Amino acid sequence: MRHFLFIAIALISCAASAQTPAERADLDIDDIRTFRLLSDKPALVGRITGIFRQLERTAGVEGRFRVLVTNAPTFASAESHANGVIVITESFAAFSDADIAFVLAHELAHESLDHPRLQALLSDQLRGDESPSSFQMRVVFGMLPLEVTNRLRQDESSADALACRWVQEAAYHFDAERFFARLTKEPSASPQGSPSHPGYAQRIADLKASGCAG
Repeated sequence: MRHFLFIAIALISCAASAQTPAERADLDIDDIRTFRLLSDKPALVGRITGIFRQLERTAGVEGRFRVLVTNAPTFASAESHANGVIVITESFAAFSDADIAFVLAHELAHESLDHPRLQALLSDQLRGDESPSSFQMRVVFGMLPLEVTNRLRQDESSADALACRWVQEAAYHFDAERFFARLTKEPSASPQGSPSHPGYAQRIADLKASGCAG
């Protein structure tokens, strides 16, 4: 499940494989180089990487995960993968450092909470003999059992809460209301939410309750 708003977990197959997680990560990175080119903007890559390193230290997970900056899609989007790779697009260059920190912290929270792997296992169980493309369409259009949708949304809320704590500990002044107002201007915006994400109003309220109000 990719490109749901700016934050998404890739529900990729966790079927048994002879490759190690690191080898699978390298294969995914090769795919990114082929189909979604890695950013050639060193200043932006350095900016995002620097923020990520600070968050890694704050979260106490240095070296466990990797971040890649891509130039496609051409809107603000970020993803967490079951191999520990976080992908974020160049479009976040227009956002503040605090906003980027929240996005990265949210994805880092997904990785730390093992959401990508657990959700990938869940997708394998749900899909059964159904083709991956057919199952993906059911995910996109919300044609999944309510308990699954609730599970996905709860994962997002948990990642938001942990990300809020980390950005505060890293001394970023993140304002949830301002961030989602900015995000609403993106082509991929979905303020009312999606099968996998709560609506913006709910996320803002929860983040404010956690102290992320500027």
